[in-house]
Amino acid sequence: MTARRRILLVVIGSLMMPCAVRGQMYPFTTLTTADGLAQSAVSCIFQDSRGRLWFGTWGGISMYDAKQLRSYRNSAARVTCIAEGPGDTLWVGTTAGIARVVYQGGTLHWHGPSDDGLPSPYVITMLKDVSGALWVGTNKGLVVFTPSGERLLFDATTGLQDDHITGLWQEPDGAVLIGS
Repeated sequence: MTARRRILLVVIGSLMMPCAVRGQMYPFTTLTTADGLAQSAVSCIFQDSRGRLWFGTWGGISMYDAKQLRSYRNSAARVTCIAEGPGDTLWVGTTAGIARVVYQGGTLHWHGPSDDGLPSPYVITMLKDVSGALWVGTNKGLVVFTPSGERLLFDATTGLQDDHITGLWQEPDGAVLIGS
């Protein structure tokens, strides 16, 4: 390859690079308390089956539907995780148990939290599995609320490696992975 041809290839390559870099830029939208976010520190993000984004904060919960942000502010409601319930209901894990949030008529209605049936009120993670069961991981064990109303409790004495549950994930084959 001649020197002239090498220089031409380098020039063409450098002209194309800005296009390649520009093609990889992502648009970002910033939502703050000035926009209506419940609190500035977001602890979890959840997308429901309707495509709405839910932000859990240490000061409540906010819903963003790509048009506007709606929030329920509650300084006592330190939100740690979110899972979808039936209809327009969300199960919201908090440091004081599980709350139920209903989105109705453009308004968020907060019910709870309650720690009934939990090994600890400090909820760390939740998962609604394909059968509709709600798995709730706390700092002192795991409880599964089945669709039939049964409550199954698991901790280190019943086979878990550790009581502190940090993550839940369901595989395509239905198996639930438990992080501890």
